Amino acid sequence: MTRQAWRTEPYLWIIQPLAVALFFAFFAPPIASLVLIGVDVVVSIDQISEGPKAIVFLALISVLLSYLYGFIPAAAAGLLVGIVQWRMRRVPWYAALGIGLFVGVGFSIFLRDTFGSDRVAYMRNVFVWITTTFIFWAVVRKWPVPWTADIASPNKAEAK
Repeated sequence: MTRQAWRTEPYLWIIQPLAVALFFAFFAPPIASLVLIGVDVVVSIDQISEGPKAIVFLALISVLLSYLYGFIPAAAAGLLVGIVQWRMRRVPWYAALGIGLFVGVGFSIFLRDTFGSDRVAYMRNVFVWITTTFIFWAVVRKWPVPWTADIASPNKAEAK
């Protein structure tokens, strides 16, 4: 499919960002919750009295409840990554960093009533979203944009 075909078919340009957004929305919240638990365990390892059983229980509950807080921000990050990928063909690392920072800060500001004025919670949330965005960026950055194969290897008949 040529790039020109994507301009004439209005629905086709939506497929790439939407696919990335759905991928992020359905798989990023549980990973983000596990990253959050990992950060909490590393920060407060000496304060955990129940041991591994409490950590496993917390992980199971947080993975199940992760969609409550994480579905919309993950979909937003995925949509932004998909749009950048559609426009630039590859998402550079600094774009993924900016998207993770944007979503992390935006999510923290949106939930300021939940966190109160706890700056550590804000920083932890931003760190979790940057980390999760980078994890999923590493997965989707190799996804092909449909017209890149046509541009990279032109038809041999045209080259003659």
